[in-house]
Amino acid sequence: MSKLFGIFTEDGGEFSWRKAMTAGCLIIFLTAQLGWLISTGFKVELPTAYWSLDAGVFAFYFFKKTLGDIRINSK
Repeated sequence: MSKLFGIFTEDGGEFSWRKAMTAGCLIIFLTAQLGWLISTGFKVELPTAYWSLDAGVFAFYFFKKTLGDIRINSK
């Protein structure tokens, strides 16, 4: 249980609501995507809204990481 709790803590050991809420959003969104696929019998692909949201989340994450790396390397 301590390793699971460790996922939701910051570097100082303090509980991170941001990480916990992100995990909650992940569970909700994955449930929605899998629910769509199961309800259509995996015969219909995901709607464009799902793909757009997936692409936006990944783009934001990698843009943020790249921007952080640029700032760190420029010092």
